[in-house]
Amino acid sequence: GDTSPECAAKRLGIAIPVLRERMVESGYQCPEDQEEGESYKLSSQVCRKLRKGKRPEMIAEELEEDLEVIQKICQAAEGFGPEYDERKVFSAFMGPV
Repeated sequence: GDTSPECAAKRLGIAIPVLRERMVESGYQCPEDQEEGESYKLSSQVCRKLRKGKRPEMIAEELEEDLEVIQKICQAAEGFGPEYDERKVFSAFMGPV
């Protein structure tokens, strides 16, 4: 059968936001949430290195990440220097939801 949160919520007779909250409380993490968490962590690391004045090439090497990805994060961060607010940079990097 269908294992989507929507289907599970219907079977259990509870609202989807309540189901999601219970799933998170029990330690479940959607693959999308996990991926977003990893992207936030990377974006946060890049911000810290940008605050130290490091260049994208050096950041990519230090974090052992693809230069193209680091450059995209750096481009998203351009308008937020020199403090590089991690949440704002991450939002700009991820784009509109």
